[in-house]
Amino acid sequence: MSGRIGVSAMARSSGRIALFVILVFGVTLVSSLKLHAQQSAAGRMEVRVKPDTLRVGDPFTMTVSMDVPAGAHVTWPTPADSNGPFGLRAPVHVTGSEGGATRKETAEYSMVAWSVGKLTVALPDIKVSTNGTETVVPFQAPSLFVESVLPADTSLRVPKPAKGLFPRVIPWWEMWWPVLLVLLLLAIVFWLVSRRKRRRVLMIELDPFARAERDFQRLDRLALGEAGEQGRFVALAVEVLRTYLSVRISEATLALTSDELLVVVTPDSRVPTQRLSPLLAEADAIKFGQHPVAAPHARELALEARAIVSGVEQADEVRRAEARAQQKTEKKDEQKRERQQRKIEEERARKASRRGKEAA
Repeated sequence: MSGRIGVSAMARSSGRIALFVILVFGVTLVSSLKLHAQQSAAGRMEVRVKPDTLRVGDPFTMTVSMDVPAGAHVTWPTPADSNGPFGLRAPVHVTGSEGGATRKETAEYSMVAWSVGKLTVALPDIKVSTNGTETVVPFQAPSLFVESVLPADTSLRVPKPAKGLFPRVIPWWEMWWPVLLVLLLLAIVFWLVSRRKRRRVLMIELDPFARAERDFQRLDRLALGEAGEQGRFVALAVEVLRTYLSVRISEATLALTSDELLVVVTPDSRVPTQRLSPLLAEADAIKFGQHPVAAPHARELALEARAIVSGVEQADEVRRAEARAQQKTEKKDEQKRERQQRKIEEERARKASRRGKEAA
């Protein structure tokens, strides 16, 4: 009884093993048949050349069509030597159309021929990759005929006359640089002349009193007192006064303090020191001591500074008039002395001449 049970178990095990072997064999067979079908499908190729007869330098189109599996990747070759009998005019144009398990892929080559005679368009093999497996498909090289453009007897060929050289293209800056240089020189000359004129005008306008009056008028237009800046208004008015004095009196420079300025200008009779001293003292208190000042009083101080400038200018004008009158008087005296001297010399000459005649 136990012997029969052992035999049955062994028979069932053997049957399972045989069934497993049959399944493995079947799967392998199906895979082989599928791979063979894919390789067979990848082997169908069609090559067309249009036109098949042409001349040297004429373009032509070569169309290569091939059926490949639906998921395959095709690597299309290109001419290896660009100096060979053929050359590409544009990149390879690839198109494809699906058709179930296969796909028809077409590559269009736009080429040009550089040799004559019957030629074969030889390209490297095509590579088809499917599921990690690469299949090499030999390229079916087509042939075409390239005619020569030379006559049958090359000795009868008359070459065209040589063409002239290309004209030199001159950049605009090379053509116009002399004009630009002249314009630049004219601009420099104009700038120098205008600068000289401006400096001359400034020198003419640099009359101390006229400049002081102009500065006072500009200060009035600023209206600093009405804007709440009375201290700045007084300081600027006194600054205009001191600038005027520094021009009229060379020792009264702007670097002096108020006390030093009074010491320098006191000997000068043109400067009313009894009016200048309290003005400078109050201006220093406002400028350095932050002394508050009302707008009306600030206006009075500015008017006082302007009045002192006018007084000094009038006194200076009187002094200049006296100097001119004195120079005129001295000039008349000099001319009178010269006339008297000429009369004396003429009288001496007449006497000397008379003595010579008497001696003769």
